[in-house]
Amino acid sequence: MAKILITLDNFDDSINEIILNLGVKRKDCFLLLEAYRRKHILDSAAFLLGFDVPSKYISKYFEPSFGEIKPKVKNWFKLTTIGLVKMEKLEEMIEIDETSKTLISSKIFRLF
Repeated sequence: MAKILITLDNFDDSINEIILNLGVKRKDCFLLLEAYRRKHILDSAAFLLGFDVPSKYISKYFEPSFGEIKPKVKNWFKLTTIGLVKMEKLEEMIEIDETSKTLISSKIFRLF
């Protein structure tokens, strides 16, 4: 499979193609894309790949980074073992256009 090059012009179509090829629910895809953005664009540590209230991160692909979840407040999340597998697949699948990386990062952030 050829890599999906995400550009500003094809952003929405690329997201739909990623959802189909990754084999996850739309919400999980958005969370994984946010983790990808944090890892590859923001250069975040592996335990800082998700940050929001726990209800947003109810997913088999994420777990709390620092022990117990604190309800109703933003928590840090990291990938589970199965989440790491999906991230590897995502990394093999996509490429982000370097010329508009900042704008694409903003669009990914606004997905969820």
